[in-house]
Amino acid sequence: MTKTSKPVSRETVATKFERSQRRPIIVTIYPFGEIGFRLKGTRTTYSLSIEGCYDLAVKTALKVQAKERKTQKTK
Repeated sequence: MTKTSKPVSRETVATKFERSQRRPIIVTIYPFGEIGFRLKGTRTTYSLSIEGCYDLAVKTALKVQAKERKTQKTK
């Protein structure tokens, strides 16, 4: 696996409607352990720690599993 030594940015296929148009979301991985999100054509970047992103992904997966179990019990 390659370790990051400088920021790496990529344009995603995901879009967000803002300022009367659809804008692609740009994701940047920083070498100091953060992930940044911004809309293409804007300067404001919103950052999260990679650890925080991982925790959020795990919590979301657990909520989905709990919801699936709940729907199966009601059937």
